[in-house]
Amino acid sequence: MLKDLGFEELSSEPYLYRKVFRLLDDDGAEQELLLGSYVDDCVIGASSEAVRQWYLSRLSKRFPVNEKSNGIISFDEPGRILSMQVKYDIKKGILEFNQTEAIEALAKKFGVEK
Repeated sequence: MLKDLGFEELSSEPYLYRKVFRLLDDDGAEQELLLGSYVDDCVIGASSEAVRQWYLSRLSKRFPVNEKSNGIISFDEPGRILSMQVKYDIKKGILEFNQTEAIEALAKKFGVEK
């Protein structure tokens, strides 16, 4: 699917893809989209919200997209990657990954939550 959309895999990093292009409804500025994939998850780095929406609209036509993961991680709001909560405190220089929800879901699934 990625090659069909014009992505190129980076030779320096497997499973990391890049696309540089212009959106038709944009001001004509060059846009960039980086996509890291792992099994059935992906991380998107987009030069603008319009580019992120362009990709998500095409992805959702072919695959179900998890609504819990909105794809946005910023300094102010945590996000999700591979079922992990991600928080970044730029002032303290801390990057935090938290898998509490995933661990609790697995414990419940196997009846070992206590």
